Amino acid sequence: HLAAAPFSLGTAAMGSLFLVYLVGVIVTPFGGRLIERAGHRRALVVSAVASAFGVALTLVPSIVVVVIGLAICSTGIFVIQSAAASYLGHIAGKNRSAAAGLYTTFYYAGGTAGGALPAVAWYLGGWFACVVLIVVVLLGIVGIGMAAWTSHVAICSKSLRPSECAA
Repeated sequence: HLAAAPFSLGTAAMGSLFLVYLVGVIVTPFGGRLIERAGHRRALVVSAVASAFGVALTLVPSIVVVVIGLAICSTGIFVIQSAAASYLGHIAGKNRSAAAGLYTTFYYAGGTAGGALPAVAWYLGGWFACVVLIVVVLLGIVGIGMAAWTSHVAICSKSLRPSECAA
């Protein structure tokens, strides 16, 4: 998408786009505060919606807007990962090792699918189809978070005795 018109970016310019991850390094600690204040589920939803908005911005034919969109999207993904890992720690109780193993398995399975499915989307409809795929996945994350994550964990994360929250 970025190698084609109207952008016509070269390899070095496209590689430098990975610098947007530095925004996530700066913002993620604030995401931790969001998780503490708003709760895991709300932080997940806000971050997923922000990521969807960010990836949608990449459809605008302006490199500045695309870079902003990539920064928003990747930062939201970092906060989603933090919320998921933190939520897992709160609900796993004595089964933390098994839960961490399952999380890691699904994390890498999702990464594998994320490496293959966009190629199909690209073939079917170019960058627009890739953006639609990403937004659908993010909405799926919101749906899972709303349906399966309990809101009591937000209260438990502030508890002086987190072990009571695992029950």
